[in-house]
Amino acid sequence: MFFNEQTVASDDPFIVNARRKPERNKPCWCLSGKKHKLCHRGREKKAVINAGQALQVGNEIFRVKRCMHPSSSECNGRKIRSHTIQRRGGLKHIVDDDNKVLMMRINMEDCSPEKTGWKEASTFYGFCSHHDLATFKGIEGSPFKSSEEQCFLLYYRALCYQSYQKEAFVKTLKRQKETLDNGHTLDEQINIQLNLNRNIHDYGRTVLELNEEKRDADTTLMDKTYSNYAHLIVYFTGHFDLFTTSHFHPAYDLSGNEIYDIYDESVPGEGASFSIVPVNDETSAFVVSWNKKYSHVKTFIERLLNIAPETKLNLMHQLLFAQSENVCFSSNWWDSLGEAQKSFVKKLYAFGGDNYGRELNPELVLHRWVVEKIETINF
Repeated sequence: MFFNEQTVASDDPFIVNARRKPERNKPCWCLSGKKHKLCHRGREKKAVINAGQALQVGNEIFRVKRCMHPSSSECNGRKIRSHTIQRRGGLKHIVDDDNKVLMMRINMEDCSPEKTGWKEASTFYGFCSHHDLATFKGIEGSPFKSSEEQCFLLYYRALCYQSYQKEAFVKTLKRQKETLDNGHTLDEQINIQLNLNRNIHDYGRTVLELNEEKRDADTTLMDKTYSNYAHLIVYFTGHFDLFTTSHFHPAYDLSGNEIYDIYDESVPGEGASFSIVPVNDETSAFVVSWNKKYSHVKTFIERLLNIAPETKLNLMHQLLFAQSENVCFSSNWWDSLGEAQKSFVKKLYAFGGDNYGRELNPELVLHRWVVEKIETINF
């Protein structure tokens, strides 16, 4: 399914209400907002939706085209597949002879790397051609020099990607409410709808937090006042094996210690972006960026800085697979891993819990990168 399953007591008001004899013209027990006769009446007699049909719903929503630039009302270009990883920078280093890269994918039975054409890898329909080119020319057309502007643009691109993905996911869940429990018994319908509602609420909250974060970032993008954002840059040498543009809420440090309670809705989530970009022919940079007003992210960074350099880089590498779906890597790197390392990466990617820090293993090395230097900006 598309959501994390949750359990609840049989005397929960939602379950009690669902088991009452329904009235045709009353609101449906599933909280869809529709009358029962137009929603769940007779649903147990409908044809069961198979996995392929369920996935198709999501695929359609994740292809909706829009422009997320704050001046989108002035768009004069077509909506396009916007790259989140630099085309001339990262991707060109990791394509194989067929111009493809690897990305982790979850199927019905397992998760494994799948080949993706470089033109489709790490893309989303989040910008028009005009704003995509104009907004990100500072990182697409220029070498990475760790300027405030470049670091902010990496952050902004990751934030837009994450916001688009989460909004599409919530829309998918809402569409799933209409058909996912077709052909199931009432108790099975209750379980499916309960989990859908809980996930819509939880991910909907994340969308609101991302929207708030993006409003701040939009102001910075337009005003070019980059001093409100802080950055940690870890320069390292080694093979160009992996690149990413990712965004997540660091509620735990890399040892699994809680920084804030993600279930406390009075505490807003705070986001940070992780990007890996090439610097020159021998060096790459792992760039972490965040809004300086985010105290929880600052705590995460302070604890991260206390970790030994090589261990730090290894754990950050592992964190990407536990928290991001937008990681592109080379076939050569994947083939170089042993079976234990491959199983570990798959386990991280399939991780569906909250405390990612407990899943990381400082003893298991996934790369041969060597830290060259560490730099902070506005920190």
